[in-house]
Amino acid sequence: MAKTSLVPIPEDIRAKAKELYLAHTPINDIAHQLKVSTATLAQWRTRESWLAEREAADEALLTDIISARKVELSHIAKAGIAQIKRAIKHIEDDPEPMSIAVAEKMANLIATLDKVHRLDTKQATENVSVAADIGGGITVDRIREIVTTDAFLAPEGAERE
Repeated sequence: MAKTSLVPIPEDIRAKAKELYLAHTPINDIAHQLKVSTATLAQWRTRESWLAEREAADEALLTDIISARKVELSHIAKAGIAQIKRAIKHIEDDPEPMSIAVAEKMANLIATLDKVHRLDTKQATENVSVAADIGGGITVDRIREIVTTDAFLAPEGAERE
């Protein structure tokens, strides 16, 4: 039987392997590139908690990206609001009556801004919020009443009051 001797792997190889692993390089690619067995890499990964370190680094990076994106979107929103204010001021100062197209665009802008605000404050963005604002929500009985009394909403064959 041949005697196998273990040769210690230099620390710079281990450091490079960790660096590549933290950069999401596949284990097989690291093994091939550094001439280290996948078993050795798996052992290092487990013993030295490389996976936990990589996940923590990924989470920190994601948090940074989200924070930067929020700042960027905030600047865009502020600039957009300034433009909308200018447009509204222009419309107010215009002696001519507002066209239907302009009124429709303004209504859409206001609706969009409202939805963005509601999303930011984690509120409902659709009709659900209107029903809740009216009086704490709409009941099933009220829906039935509306459906049975409205000729356009009543199902075929249903009695209409």
